[in-house]
Amino acid sequence: MHRAHPLESWPRPSEPTDHGEPSTQAAAGSLTEPAELGTPPSQTEATGHADHRTPPSQTETTRHADVPEPAGLRERKQARTRAQIRAVAGRLFESRGFDAVTVEDICAEVDVSPRTFFRYFHNKDTLVFEGIRSRLEDVAAAFASRPPSEDEFTALCQALLSVAGDPGYEREHLWVYQQLRSSPALFGASLQQYRMFQDELVKMMTARSPGTCTVAVARLLTAVAFGALSATLDGWVLQPDRPLGPQLRAALHAVRHGVSGIVGLDHTGSDCAGLDCAGNDQPKAVRHQ
Repeated sequence: MHRAHPLESWPRPSEPTDHGEPSTQAAAGSLTEPAELGTPPSQTEATGHADHRTPPSQTETTRHADVPEPAGLRERKQARTRAQIRAVAGRLFESRGFDAVTVEDICAEVDVSPRTFFRYFHNKDTLVFEGIRSRLEDVAAAFASRPPSEDEFTALCQALLSVAGDPGYEREHLWVYQQLRSSPALFGASLQQYRMFQDELVKMMTARSPGTCTVAVARLLTAVAFGALSATLDGWVLQPDRPLGPQLRAALHAVRHGVSGIVGLDHTGSDCAGLDCAGNDQPKAVRHQ
């Protein structure tokens, strides 16, 4: 049975230009991997081997004569800088509002140049969408790993619950929600991100059960599941001290019976007894025929 790789066809961004500016083709929510701080990646760093077509200049030879930093140290420094930029941006967004903060404002607070900023983030929107995309990729990976004995809706519910039960997801969503609430334009862009993800999930679901899960059914299932997630999150942000996972489980419980009547899912799982927000599930649903 073919299993689609999670988000294998999700559009990937163009790389930043050599001058550190984001490509005009880059999507608002796209992510890039940074080069070493303040320095464009060399051919050796980018591919793992030297480019023998063009010998390095004397300046380059001298510059790289010293022993290079270990890759692990480089990655940790990059991760710290990325986290620092995002943390400072979050504080500025909270105090001024997302739309009132510029990239230059963020760079001044972190004490980095805009060129360095663009090596880590394509634009200001990416600071917010990075967290959204990371969590959606977690959902896709969890869905792909569900046992084939589960119907598509049960598998999707379990995937959502496995991510929503993580306290890190709660913190991330609350931060993202605060930014979206302050910027209508950013909120509109976030809807596009979720729509793109749901389109990819539809492909994964139809590939998981070719011939039995049609595109129309897959679209219905994803719309219902994400509708339950959205409604739950809207209520949860008003009382974020309450765990999100059990609330999402209750919402999915509420909608499953209706879905099972429409697309013929097994009713033995309609009570959501197998849907566990901690991921310790005992699946009861079977594949629909």
